[in-house]
Amino acid sequence: MKQPSLKGLSLFAVVSVMTALILMGVRGYYAISFAEPLQGMTRGAEYEILYSIWKYVFGGVVYTDQTRIPYDGSYYNWLFYASYGEVAGLVLKVLSLGDAWLPTITRLTTFSGLVVGSFFAYLSFADVLEVKDRSLKLLCGAFAVFVFFGPLIGFFGISATPDIWPLVLTLIATWIFIRHYDSRPLGAILMVCVFSYLAWSFKQNFVYAPATVGLYLLLRRQWRDAIILTIVLVSAGLITMAIGGPIYTKMLHYSGSHIFFTFELLVRNIVNYSVKALPVLAVFAATLVYYSDMRLAVSEKIKLRPIMLIPFLGFLIAGLEALATGGLQASSESHFFMFSYYAAFSALALLVWLYDKGPLSKAFIVIMAVGWVGNIAGIGTVLTGVQGVLSVRPAHQNLMAAKSCLTNLREPFFLSVRYLALPWMTPAKIPFVVHANYIPDRAAGVKIERDGIGGLIDQGYFATLAIGKESNGFDGSGLELYRPRSEPCGGLIIYDRKGPER
Repeated sequence: MKQPSLKGLSLFAVVSVMTALILMGVRGYYAISFAEPLQGMTRGAEYEILYSIWKYVFGGVVYTDQTRIPYDGSYYNWLFYASYGEVAGLVLKVLSLGDAWLPTITRLTTFSGLVVGSFFAYLSFADVLEVKDRSLKLLCGAFAVFVFFGPLIGFFGISATPDIWPLVLTLIATWIFIRHYDSRPLGAILMVCVFSYLAWSFKQNFVYAPATVGLYLLLRRQWRDAIILTIVLVSAGLITMAIGGPIYTKMLHYSGSHIFFTFELLVRNIVNYSVKALPVLAVFAATLVYYSDMRLAVSEKIKLRPIMLIPFLGFLIAGLEALATGGLQASSESHFFMFSYYAAFSALALLVWLYDKGPLSKAFIVIMAVGWVGNIAGIGTVLTGVQGVLSVRPAHQNLMAAKSCLTNLREPFFLSVRYLALPWMTPAKIPFVVHANYIPDRAAGVKIERDGIGGLIDQGYFATLAIGKESNGFDGSGLELYRPRSEPCGGLIIYDRKGPER
């Protein structure tokens, strides 16, 4: 029997996700343009990723030793650079565009993942949970859109980033396994292997699907299938690393780079996730209020259909992974993306199962409504400028102002603003697009060729430097071998090497 209160809740949810779509649309408008190639970073260290994709497109070596000149690094897996590079290369060629359009193309490639992911998330929710009620279908759609367009994704949805497409591939693997394992176990396992390998090939920490499925198989004592899953995926990974070679394997495991963990950063990311996931957390809060009913509903469903343990096991696996990595240096709420999907899936399962047992109380509906309203309020503070960031256009304008005066620089040169060192910003025979972890590595005493940028400056290696006004040097170096120009350039001081040309 259809419940009017649930219908009202579904409308709240639709309005709430519409505000999320508006926020993503506004941010997209300021980050992506078809009239001009916009620059500026929409996520941390985006310049590093863009440079690696640029190298793939234009025939450079993607995986290089970050401790060797020019100290650039590619830390994600091969399929990310290959897929984004192939798409970007094709678009640049077909439309006869310059490489300055690379950020625009890569951001649109990521955005397409949001659309595909929302579709498959809805399919997995509504199909697996066998939802027939129209209001529940609307809630499934709202949660699907929320997972990919909600405030947790933020600017990552319009960035050159490896985080979105492996999320899509993992949820497809999850959906296929739940949907088909009981009827076609071997086929389902092999499909999980395929999609899990592809997800891992984008970003190497995406082993959520095999970990979740593997745990389920062990709990169900499906030894043969667990062995097949393990052998296929481990073999695929080892073969890939053997083909990729030692430098690829080194970069894949962040070898030679200093990565540290801070509890404070983990707490910050947990708090940020919690604020941005109110609709999901509200469902858990509502079901816990009715713990006895929830326990009975879950027990009945799992007993009838054990495969429905999967979203809850995924919730556990992704949660543990987020706790283990969410405090790593420079990490963000992106470490909770996969957890967000499994949390939404688990929350919807609880909601649907309780709904099947009988009418939901008004208190239950109100608690869930508060979550959606809270989401509207939080997004509203960003749209009205109270907090958060709407536009990266100011960064674009600052970069383009600096680019206009960084001309005719004698090579080799070094620019302390790394985005400006990208080949389409300030072309060079040897671009020094220094990897994102360079400064922490130096502070940790990681040994690098010729004592790094500072050592090269002291040796007079660079003909020209462009570094911040407030700096009396860079990377521990002095500037005795260089003479500053009288006019600054975009907040940078340009230094020319003293003496004759070398």
